[in-house]
Amino acid sequence: MTLKASQTRIPAEALKRVTERGERIPIKVDDGKGVVLISEEDAELLQSLEDRYWGEQAEQVLAEMKAKKQGPVPLETLKRRLRP
Repeated sequence: MTLKASQTRIPAEALKRVTERGERIPIKVDDGKGVVLISEEDAELLQSLEDRYWGEQAEQVLAEMKAKKQGPVPLETLKRRLRP
């Protein structure tokens, strides 16, 4: 989901600090949890790190499967195993 700044109640000063200075601004939600307002550049970096992590995890699993001489599990088999 993408929102326009005009669709939020985030103060213009906060948006400016994030977009121009690269600051990260924590936002607390009523239930005690929160989010952090970050720049698009930071979001892209986080996505890149996450992609790298999961790529490495997949490579590790594939190497383990190869070492054990195992093949991939067909999707239909997984669906059957996961059905209640």
